[in-house]
Amino acid sequence: MLNNERIKSMLFFAIEKISFAIETNSETNNVNEYLESQSGMILFNSTCMCLQVIGETLKK
Repeated sequence: MLNNERIKSMLFFAIEKISFAIETNSETNNVNEYLESQSGMILFNSTCMCLQVIGETLKK
């Protein structure tokens, strides 16, 4: 069973990850930018991992 402090901690963690994903993708203007370079693919993979972690955290 999760207590209120644990739930708040998980929500703050999710908010931090969402902020990170938004910040790191803020200069991306076009979806093709992810496919045009190695660094674009790394950013895309990183963002996907962040979204997965957020989903898993909220699923708990």
